[in-house]
Parts: sequence; C-alpha cells; structure tokens
Amino acid sequence: ERRARQEEESKNATRNFNEQITALQASLDEAERTLASRTAASLPRDLDSLEHLVIEHKEFETRLQALGPEVDDVQATFRSVARKTPAMQTKLDKCLSKWNQLWSSSHLYIERLKCVEIVLTGLEEATTVVSEFELKLASYEELPSDVEALQVVHEDLLNLQNTVSQQQVVIDQLTEDVHNARRLVEKSRPNHRGPHSDIE
Repeated sequence: ERRARQEEESKNATRNFNEQITALQASLDEAERTLASRTAASLPRDLDSLEHLVIEHKEFETRLQALGPEVDDVQATFRSVARKTPAMQTKLDKCLSKWNQLWSSSHLYIERLKCVEIVLTGLEEATTVVSEFELKLASYEELPSDVEALQVVHEDLLNLQNTVSQQQVVIDQLTEDVHNARRLVEKSRPNHRGPHSDIE
C-alpha cells in the first residue's frame, strides 16, 4: 500500500509539473513575443513617445516579475518528482533559459531606451543651437556698404564663428550618442538583417 501511495504521489507530482510547465512556457512565450515586437518597432522620434514606451515597459517588467513565483513553484515541483525524465529536465531547462533570456533582453531594451532619450535630448539641444545660428545669419540680409558698418558685421561674424566652435561639443556629443544608440539597437535586434533605418 505504501508503494502504491508513493506511485500515486509521483504521478500527481508529474502531472502537476506538466501542467505548471505548460502554463509557464505559454506565459514566457507571450512575454517573448511582446518584447520581440517592441525591440523590432521603430525608435521613438520624440520624448513624449519615448515616455509612453518607458511606461509600457515598466508594466511589462511588473508582469514578468509576477511570473517569478511560478518559476519557483515549477522548480519546486520538479524537485518533488520521484521519477524525473530527460524530457521533463529539458522542459524545465528551456523555461529557465527563456526566463533568464527575457530578463537579459529586457535590461538591454531599457538601456536602449535610455540611449534614445539621450539622443533625443541632444538632438533638441543641437537643433536649438543651429536654429539660433540660422537666425543670426539670416539677420544679415544686406551687407552695409560703409566700411565701419561692414567692420562691425565682420566682428559679429567672427564672434558667431567663435560661438559655433564652442558649440561644436554639442554636435560631437550627439554624434557619439547616436553611435551608442545604434550599437544598442543592433544588439537588441540580433535577427535583423540590413540597415536599421530608424537609427540611420
């Protein structure tokens, strides 16, 4: 009778494991599809769109974190199975691998969002700098014919050139930030072939 009870407990543990692992695998597959869709989507072009993506991703990570107890439960159930099969071990390994990969990909996506925020902020700053220079240059519609007035315009243009040189650091930083964003976009889209048109 004791052996029959142990056999029944083993069957129940195996059944529980199979049910838990199937449900967990489905949840992880859904999370993987969601994350893959987000990493493949075009980069936001403004800070408001970026903020929306950040909020969406925080919600995604909250839902993913909520699967943590299920991951723990399925491992505990697996440990309680008396007769573990290689197929069961494979299913568990696959789920745990996907769990870890999802977190790695999620963190990479967060880094990508941070980098895009830096680029968008830098782009706004660079655009402001360029617009100010355009306005100053546009104010010189007609050059004066008088030498003294022309000398004043020349001095103004030299000062403007000096200011442009000082602001070059903004453009250089933006170039570096875009390079970093491109690297993270490429890393977060490992299956993408060809150029990433949203970062070019």
